[in-house]
Amino acid sequence: MLRGNSAHPSILVMMILLSLCRPVFGVEFSAVMNTNIDGTTTSGMLYFKDGRYRMEGVQADEELIIIVDERIGITRILSPQKKQYVEIPVSHMRSLVNDPFQAVKHAALIGEQRFVRSERLEGHTCDYYKIIVDDQEVMAVWISATLAFPVKIITMGETSRTVELTSMLSRPLEDSLFDIPPDYLKISDTHEEHAQQPWRADLTHSIVRTPPFERLMFSEDVLRIPVRSDKILNITVRNQANVPAVFMAVPLFNREPVRDPLEHIVGVEKAGTGIHMFFTETEQIANEVAIHAMQGTFVVAAAYVNVGTRTIISSGAEFSVPLKPEKDINLSLINLAQQTSTCWVTFFHKDEELDASVIGPLDFRTFTLTRQKEVNQRVWTGALGADRMFIQANQGELLVTVWQ
Repeated sequence: MLRGNSAHPSILVMMILLSLCRPVFGVEFSAVMNTNIDGTTTSGMLYFKDGRYRMEGVQADEELIIIVDERIGITRILSPQKKQYVEIPVSHMRSLVNDPFQAVKHAALIGEQRFVRSERLEGHTCDYYKIIVDDQEVMAVWISATLAFPVKIITMGETSRTVELTSMLSRPLEDSLFDIPPDYLKISDTHEEHAQQPWRADLTHSIVRTPPFERLMFSEDVLRIPVRSDKILNITVRNQANVPAVFMAVPLFNREPVRDPLEHIVGVEKAGTGIHMFFTETEQIANEVAIHAMQGTFVVAAAYVNVGTRTIISSGAEFSVPLKPEKDINLSLINLAQQTSTCWVTFFHKDEELDASVIGPLDFRTFTLTRQKEVNQRVWTGALGADRMFIQANQGELLVTVWQ
């Protein structure tokens, strides 16, 4: 779970997520993208426009183009040589491996971010953060305050990688840069086929375990965990091998996925590191969560935790949640409507609304869920000092869960 840092009072506690989880509009630029892996540097081009970006480079002697649309959460990997492309979610393991900017977003979600200082890079004032996972620094990132986009990323580990943007130029860009050429063929990703079959056929004979428990899992193992309406299901996965652990954690209703399994593929790269996941579905939405091991060896630990506050709000409804100021604030939203649902949140201390410089601008605190049973989760650090959270629904119907 993300943990913020309040060492720099003028910086939003959630700045990395604010910068990387929300599409940025009105910004257009190109840059040379330099990637150094263990002393070997390669260069390619990066183009950014209105929440979309395109990376061009060479991988294994083959030209590769990656187009990311953060507005809809989709990554497209193109092979000009074969005139083919693959379409996957931005959270997909293959996307994280090929896209350092989504890798930063993923690391920020599972680790703690610590502000270091402000620095000038390529003519931009950047906020320099360290990302800490399990007491180890895994990344350093410099985010431009004006572009709300990383200018430099350093990834630590057995293989070190530095990505740095140079020759940055603000200029108008053609929308066609972010389109798929009409003569390109869309192909299936191997993980996509794996996500659909054959593991679902094994559900009937898979092991069912009720929390609390810990269990070692190997590739192709399938484990089912019951959901309780009066609790939140907390699942922790810790990698036990020297290869990345890749798995799916899929909510099911009567053994059918309630969302696309591709959205639930997760990777834990380093041995000894892990990730926490919270499932806030009620038994009417999903009655169990299936863990499918796709690669590696890892330990799964599951526990039920107290709900805190849970309610259903519809368009025009509002409610307040009392908070303990020193504790982190977890928010989960699930769309119950067949159409789009939206809401916004704000925070108070002693009946005074906290300033946007602390809690983020309104668009950061506005949530839009377009699909039924879609989930959106957010964490605010206890350093906010809020004693009350206010939520208002603008459209649709949402299951809201708040816990500390």
